[in-house]
Formats: sequence, C-alpha cells, structure tokens
Amino acid sequence: MNLKAALEHKSKEIGFDLFGVADLARLEAVEFPPDRGLKRPSEIMPDVRSVLIMGFVIWDEAMNAAVNARAGEHGFFNFYREITEMLAWRLADWLRENTGARTVPTHEVQEKVAAYLAGLGCISRSTLVVTPAYGSRVRWVALLTMTELEPDLPYTRDLCAEQPLCQGTPLCFKTCPSGAIGPGRDNDMPPRGEVIMDRCIIEHATDRNPDPKCDRYLARLSELGYLECTRCSLACPYSQSIEGTIIRERRGLC
Repeated sequence: MNLKAALEHKSKEIGFDLFGVADLARLEAVEFPPDRGLKRPSEIMPDVRSVLIMGFVIWDEAMNAAVNARAGEHGFFNFYREITEMLAWRLADWLRENTGARTVPTHEVQEKVAAYLAGLGCISRSTLVVTPAYGSRVRWVALLTMTELEPDLPYTRDLCAEQPLCQGTPLCFKTCPSGAIGPGRDNDMPPRGEVIMDRCIIEHATDRNPDPKCDRYLARLSELGYLECTRCSLACPYSQSIEGTIIRERRGLC
C-alpha cells in the first residue's frame, strides 16, 4: 500500500468519512472573498507540498453546537470544528511518526474549494460542498504537509443541476429562512454560489437584541450557545440518503 492509500485508510480508521488530496497550485491561485479569515496554504506553512482534505459526516444535529462570545477573536467554540481538528491531529501524528514530515491541521484554507479540487463533491448554490453519498451534511478540515502526494482530479459532475428536485429554484434557496443564499458567486469553482453573510441566521446568533424571527431557527442552549441553523443542508436531497444508513448505524439502530 502506497503512502496516499495508507493515509486514506488511516483517516477512515480514525473517523473521517471522506479523504482526498487537493491540487496545491490551484488552491494557492484561487481567489476568495475578503474578511473571512482565510489564507493560502503557503501563508500557513511556507514549505507545504500537499493539501489533504478530510470530510466528517454530521450524523447528529448536536454536532452543530456553538458558543460565540460577543467580543474577542478567541471567543468562538464550535463542536464540529473541534471534532474535525482533533481527528486531523491524530492523522498528523500518524504521518509524522511514519515519515517524519511536518504536518499541520487547519481550518483557515478554503476547505470547500479544496474538497472540490480533491474530487469529493461540487460547490452548490449555498456554497456548501454537495457530495454524492452524504449531500452537504459534511464538515471539512485540511492537513498541510511537507510530504508530496499526487493530487486527485477535481469533481466533474454538477450534482445540483442533475437533481430533479432542484430544477429552477434549488431547495437550499427555497428553504433559507432569511434569504441569505443569493444569486452571485464568491469563488471561481463551478457551480459557484454566494451567501449574503449579513442575512445568514448564524451571523446574528449573538446579537444583544436578537430578532425573534432569527431565534425561531436557532436552538438556544444558553445565552450565547446555540445549534447552528442548518436548514439548507438538511434540505439537500443528497443529504437524505444518510438518514437510513449512516445515521441509523451510528445510533445503533441497525
């Protein structure tokens, strides 16, 4: 088994559901919107040679729990980000122990574009990556490493255009309670999409005087803790397949 295949096997053993290697040069070159806290891989690791991207299926909505302080850049804690980063560090440790290569997990690169470039899914109207097996109920984390690996080919299908239920107006657009999913495009990877961040329910979760309409779509856990609105993700027809398979399996129902 070569190193790339061994990494994929280990990533599944650790708990990831999807694994791929993105084209580093293309990920470095892609434009991205400002003020999102995103960086190019080389800004995080100057000697990076490969970008691994792993996906973790959200099989329980409790994994979307978050606590977000109203002030301070270190005041955000999100359950699925912590899960994916923890698993990524395990894979990084395995790679370091077996090859000696320096490896750094990160959420700061364009993870969704990396997933597209690694052939794992297409970018939808809502900017979420839609995967054929799990829809958009997947959260991503990248692993930057000095080890050089052969990149996968970009995803070629447009799952949104193929989906009969999303002809005309996609279900994610219809389902968004705040009209945050717009018609524009915020990266150069097809089929592209845009989220008008100021309209997104999650952006207003910690407002001092939250709009009652906003609170209808958040499950409040505490004054500043909540379950993220995931209506667009749950509405994705491709996401429905995991209800009768992975979710039942992981809840011990089959």
